[in-house]
Amino acid sequence: MKREIKNNTDSEGLGPRVGPDGMQVGFVDEIVGEGGKLHSEFAPTRYEIEVLVRHWAWFLIENDFFYWKHRSTGSTDYRMAAFADRRLNRIGQLLGEEFVETIWRETESSLEQSVGKKEWKRFCKWRSGSGDESEE
Repeated sequence: MKREIKNNTDSEGLGPRVGPDGMQVGFVDEIVGEGGKLHSEFAPTRYEIEVLVRHWAWFLIENDFFYWKHRSTGSTDYRMAAFADRRLNRIGQLLGEEFVETIWRETESSLEQSVGKKEWKRFCKWRSGSGDESEE
């Protein structure tokens, strides 16, 4: 029996851009390549979905933190962040926003422990747009 492998609708618009000279920028295999394909014969368990939520939540939070810390990003980061956001939204629609939000908060807590309370507080001020993020 042949397995059906199809494109992932969450990757729409996140493919590479090709310039007039044929140069390609922004190809991310995990999104638009073989790594981003869906397999019709595999349905993840709730536990596996929880692992995916933790993965994408960590990616998004850490990506924001990296940008805040270094003021640097790239097209791969942009594409991965958009894809991660779409995947989390889809999981939230299927299993409930509270499911995703609970794991999101746990993931934030883990990253806070990793970077320290003082640094985390500065990052959160920046992320919320609530004023000066300088040390207090």
